[in-house]
Amino acid sequence: MNEAFVPKDITEKFVNMICSPTVERQFDKCSVHFPIINRILSTTSFFGFDKRFIIPDVIISEYLNVLYSYENGDLILYHMTNNLYNKYKGKVDYSEQRLKSYIRVLIFWSIYECDIYNEDKRPKDVINK
Repeated sequence: MNEAFVPKDITEKFVNMICSPTVERQFDKCSVHFPIINRILSTTSFFGFDKRFIIPDVIISEYLNVLYSYENGDLILYHMTNNLYNKYKGKVDYSEQRLKSYIRVLIFWSIYECDIYNEDKRPKDVINK
């Protein structure tokens, strides 16, 4: 891959969503794959023009499905991963761990692309300080 990864400052997202340092480290490790995802989604050899919006839409829809059910970004990530795994486990021939890893990478990519984790889960009294 010749495409350089341009890091974005998304620290505020992790603070606002009350994420643990462990999730932030997972994000950092997964970020090496973001240029590959961008390349795949921008190349019509892999997906037709209309189908390249499906993956982000699936991630966003699942995020909105769990956003208000859990109080922090860690739990949201956990439940998004499990829900998407349960939805797609019969459609691909991957082990549970492999498919969940791929799903987490796509979720982290969606965070990086600013599609999700834009809300503030901190208590109102903390936000106003």
